[in-house]
Amino acid sequence: MVKVKICGVKKLESALQLDGLVDYIGFVHSLLGGPRSVPLEAARIMASQIEKSKTVLVVHGSSPSYAAAAADGFDVLQYHEPLLPSSAASLQATLDPLGVTLAVVVEYTGSAWKPQEPCGYINELNKEGVEPEYILLDTTKGLRDRIPLNEAAKASRCSHRVGLAGGLTPRDACKAVETGVSLIDVSRGVETGVPGVKDPLLSAELIMGAKRCSS
Repeated sequence: MVKVKICGVKKLESALQLDGLVDYIGFVHSLLGGPRSVPLEAARIMASQIEKSKTVLVVHGSSPSYAAAAADGFDVLQYHEPLLPSSAASLQATLDPLGVTLAVVVEYTGSAWKPQEPCGYINELNKEGVEPEYILLDTTKGLRDRIPLNEAAKASRCSHRVGLAGGLTPRDACKAVETGVSLIDVSRGVETGVPGVKDPLLSAELIMGAKRCSS
């Protein structure tokens, strides 16, 4: 069964509505700002109220050391920067005593991947002994193109930990699931107005579609 992550949650009400309905709830903390970014303490307060779903701190625009220090109190740290496999191993070792798992990101620029092509990256992570919570395929910020589904399918054959993001909506759920990824990650696609405020009906449509198409 595919897992579902709804990311970029800014309001406690949205987080509580999603608790137990999705596998992961993501809170973005970006030092570069952004419409879905929240202060670290606000993210921690929301995460502390979540009882069933796993909480993910998505850190962008910071060093690995800052991200590791910020991750205490969350279930997963998603370091949303291209991260070399050796650096991922170091970051994972820092997080292990906290009981926090690491999620890494491979960014699609429209013509290339950062830090490298997904299957090659997965192979290098394996060599370093890194076992991430998931390996998220996402688009570079500002890119209008989506990740080609055949590329997601190729990556999913290299690891059972691959997740797919990058502008997905509830209508895309089945096509995303058909690539074989283990996780779909949606943010803006379940919003109708204010960034970070998740629409309950769109969220339900996404969840039901993902589960139905992967059952």
